[in-house]
Amino acid sequence: MSIWILAIVLCAIFGAIGFFSGAIRTALLWFGVVVSCFLTGMIAPKLVALMPKVGVKHPLWIELTPYIIVFSLLALVVYGIGFAVHHKVAMIYKYQRDDYSRAKWETMNKHLGISVGLLIAVMMFFVVAHVAYAGGYLTAQVAEDKNNPFWINFLTNAREDMHSVGLDRSMAALDKTSSRFYDTADVIGLIYHNPVLQGRLANYPYFLSLGQNSELQEIGGDKEYNDLLFGKASFGAIINHANTKRILANKEIVDQVKAVDLKDLKTYLETGKSPKYDDERILGRWILDKDAVLTQVRKAAPEMKANDLLALRKAVATLPDITLINTLDNKVIVKSEGGGAPAAAAAAPAPAQPAPQNPADRYARMRGAQAPAQPRPAAPKPAAVEAAPPPVLQISGEGEWKSVGTGDYEVTVTDAGGKQQKLAGVIHEDELTLSKGPLSLIFNRAQ
Repeated sequence: MSIWILAIVLCAIFGAIGFFSGAIRTALLWFGVVVSCFLTGMIAPKLVALMPKVGVKHPLWIELTPYIIVFSLLALVVYGIGFAVHHKVAMIYKYQRDDYSRAKWETMNKHLGISVGLLIAVMMFFVVAHVAYAGGYLTAQVAEDKNNPFWINFLTNAREDMHSVGLDRSMAALDKTSSRFYDTADVIGLIYHNPVLQGRLANYPYFLSLGQNSELQEIGGDKEYNDLLFGKASFGAIINHANTKRILANKEIVDQVKAVDLKDLKTYLETGKSPKYDDERILGRWILDKDAVLTQVRKAAPEMKANDLLALRKAVATLPDITLINTLDNKVIVKSEGGGAPAAAAAAPAPAQPAPQNPADRYARMRGAQAPAQPRPAAPKPAAVEAAPPPVLQISGEGEWKSVGTGDYEVTVTDAGGKQQKLAGVIHEDELTLSKGPLSLIFNRAQ
């Protein structure tokens, strides 16, 4: 019903304007609307940067306000010219024509004004319907909660009404909206209805560098905001949240997001595969698999003794939880959490104390008698020394990667001692092995 209510309201408003303004002023208003439709798209984008300077703060209104202002001003300027033209014609009929001619002209002017006003109403209906057709495509995907602002509910209801009466087919033929807008709406709808995809979004190769932005990391740690996103809160609540405004107000983030390949991103969210970036297999987020590292070392040394195996387990256990992030600009970012020093070697045994003497033996020696032989205490067994843990490759900091063949890479990172090390990287399916000599680290691709 909302689309028909809109049509009735527009006809009532512009019909009244036509009746009271007359045909001349209303005709020029119609001409002003036509001019505005053609020129607004060329002028308004140049005024977007001025909006924050005049007090417009909300990112959404920063984008929309210039279009509203330019359209309204152009239409009103031409409408104002109509007043001057109407005045000249009215003066002619007032002072140079008889009263009968003047009365006929005034009647005709009003009734013809109604017709022109209705023509403007039809034009405005299609302008608003076009906005509702495009905007409603987005809001209909994220408007499950009815506690949204009026404009979101209106766009959603208008789009549904168009579909129910078949008007959407006519609007589709007239629609000039960029396909990029509809791809953006599809991505937003996917993420909104499937919050689990937010984790996959963070692993999209294009966004790996952006994910290191300190402001985004701070926002990502906001529990209240995460509850909104994962809880499928109303779209209005998400849009009006302070963190959303911070993101939209950050030009660096917005510009980088605008440049994303939306079709590839949509495919990645739906399938987990990126047609654009999957050929560079090292791209992405990789998580250290400690069990795989332990298994790899055991395979390389199948005759390892029990003590050595125990020491190896302890050494691998002390490795931190490492996440390797390989970005599009050939950077390697190593993030480590946890880990600790290997267990200290067993304490050295205390020196053996001399056996206590029997007092009777001492008196016997004083009388010159031979003391009975005492059994010599057995030498203490040396305490078992814990086997030294075998060396385990440790990396940290940032580095670089480069391809040296299909599935083969050279990764330069910093080791635990602060020295740069060149590691050979080999990818097999979703497993990345970094090795230098006999030492290896094995990572699994984060999904």
